[in-house]
Amino acid sequence: VAEGDKIDISDLLTNYNSDTDDISDFVNIAQGYNTTIQVDRDGAGTDYGWDNVLRLQNETSISTDENQLVSDGVLIV
Repeated sequence: VAEGDKIDISDLLTNYNSDTDDISDFVNIAQGYNTTIQVDRDGAGTDYGWDNVLRLQNETSISTDENQLVSDGVLIV
């Protein structure tokens, strides 16, 4: 993030509408020793569940606030 990297997951989200949907229904950022970005393709729908789509090894400085990452332009949805 500090180097200007962007994470584009827009093609993974089904029917996401930034005007009406809560991004946290579609994206979860989990941290431990690494940061893992998880996606539920249809949000709170029933067709999909959480899938790990990206692991940032040894990276824990990224925010876990999905809304902030979208606002900052780091997470492209």
